[in-house]
Amino acid sequence: MEKILKTNIKDLNLEELEEIFERELNEKKFRAAQVYKWIYKGIVSFDDITDISLELRKKLKEKFDLIFIDAAKSKNLDFFNHFEKNLLPTGVVITDNISFHGYVDKDPNEIANRNLRGLIKKIKHYISFLKNNEMYKTAFFDIGDGISVTERK
Repeated sequence: MEKILKTNIKDLNLEELEEIFERELNEKKFRAAQVYKWIYKGIVSFDDITDISLELRKKLKEKFDLIFIDAAKSKNLDFFNHFEKNLLPTGVVITDNISFHGYVDKDPNEIANRNLRGLIKKIKHYISFLKNNEMYKTAFFDIGDGISVTERK
């Protein structure tokens, strides 16, 4: 199971996923296609996949050494809280686009769009959560649109 633990499953194409399912999970290729379909429907949890066995769902929910959050920015905290239980003790959570086009550093009064202000408020709340979380330490990097790298203390 080494490859799946070191890979973001969303970064795999169908052929790579089929290889992992066959060689590392001892599952048929068609199971990989089923999971692949659900991943690109935007599932949040393997529990949401209704056409695979409970045993396979359990295999897929095992621990990961890296969790990469690059989804709906208003849901960063939800994703973190949902998936942290799948993080190995030495694992890392990387969150992408933490600066959101520079809006996070702006005064909310400078942002005309109400929905955008709400989104930025949620991103700032997530950043505050990361900074003040006593179980984790987080470093923020000005790379691209900003990333955070979080690990357990």
